[in-house]
Amino acid sequence: MAALVTLLAAVGCTGQECSFDACPDVPAERAGRVTGVDASGTVRWSTTVADLVSAPPSLSNGYVVLPGCHAPHVVDVRSGAVSSPEGMKEVIGVVADQVVGVPEDTALIVAEPVAGGPGGFSWTESPDDPVARNGYRSSAVVTEASVVGVLGRTLVVWTPGPDRWERTDVALPVGSQRGERLLVVDPEHVVVSGDDGSVLGVDLAARRVAWRTLPPRPDDPTYQHVELDGAVVAVVTGYRTTDAPAVTGGEGIDYLGWRVDARTGRTLGRPTQAKPAKGSGDEIAATVRDPSSGWSVTQRLERQPRGGCF
Repeated sequence: MAALVTLLAAVGCTGQECSFDACPDVPAERAGRVTGVDASGTVRWSTTVADLVSAPPSLSNGYVVLPGCHAPHVVDVRSGAVSSPEGMKEVIGVVADQVVGVPEDTALIVAEPVAGGPGGFSWTESPDDPVARNGYRSSAVVTEASVVGVLGRTLVVWTPGPDRWERTDVALPVGSQRGERLLVVDPEHVVVSGDDGSVLGVDLAARRVAWRTLPPRPDDPTYQHVELDGAVVAVVTGYRTTDAPAVTGGEGIDYLGWRVDARTGRTLGRPTQAKPAKGSGDEIAATVRDPSSGWSVTQRLERQPRGGCF
């Protein structure tokens, strides 16, 4: 009982009200430290970020994207300079010193200079299709030169130029799997997880679908997840086995794992029984390494609190 009272007090819950704050302010003395180390192991810079980390950090063209509960933060790997893009609830990546992300409004995506100031861009579609818009946002990735995502059944590529962004479209035979980001094989090739269970390789330079590989079973899949393992695309596809609720709740799903060559789409080996991919859960990486420079960035931010009043 004493432990329960202590927990309730910690989150601000009483019998009369609840004041749980899922994203509290972080005073300067509790700001998390971010450190940069060069390829020789020498600490080159150290700075602080007054926020709480909410998701694993990621690397994008020489920058570390650090998701905070108050705002996303972009850290220059070599200098340690930190910027916090305005009006973005999520950063997709950085290309040509432009931060590309998901806005608070209904625009498709937006971009602004890493250093802030004028020179931002915003992409909209008319008429607005919320389903297609959200699909593009959830599939979009940044390559070394472009922003690529799937809008309906079209792969839309935006490439920054001297004074504007150039758009390139590639027609697809299917849409993309909901919630699955594209895989970047290299600056000119990406892999799309199709909403019918197939996997597609797209040649951005030639503006065409280079290959399409169908799943091991022709059934309509209920789940699919793709990951890049070197030069191989590892796929886990789930098929509904029954509509009857399982004992633990939900539907029965049979998961198959299969692999294809990322360049040719050729199936490698036979499909095997598999398990659904695990989410990040409590695992938030402390260190991100930039393979091109050999530098690494380590973040020591407190974790965003989870839970609430009950």
